[in-house]
Amino acid sequence: MARELVDAAEIVAHAIESVPPADRGRHVRRSDGSAFTVESLARYFVHDVIHHVHDVRG
Repeated sequence: MARELVDAAEIVAHAIESVPPADRGRHVRRSDGSAFTVESLARYFVHDVIHHVHDVRG
């Protein structure tokens, strides 16, 4: 399972890196109307992983 998590993280990292730097701050909206950017989505993604690791260990 650890290898699968690493593989998935690499896929996400490559997807984020594929967005040109000039476009990473553009605002878009989710289906619920919340605004986000590639940068804010990446930060949320990392936070969510850390948060859930804490949950599993707790």
